[in-house]
Amino acid sequence: MFAGDTLFAESTIVSKTEDDPRLLPYKKAGVVKILLRGKNQRDEVVLEITRELVVAKKP
Repeated sequence: MFAGDTLFAESTIVSKTEDDPRLLPYKKAGVVKILLRGKNQRDEVVLEITRELVVAKKP
């Protein structure tokens, strides 16, 4: 990655779960695991991270 590059981001949902033990206090939530890729103008991957988000369930 260099100054002047044009960056693009794309996210992909890798998994979701509703029975994660970390969620015991939150009965109306689930965990979504997301892969984020950053690419430059030549479509080269310059960044890749995986993150987990706690997301509220629909009522």
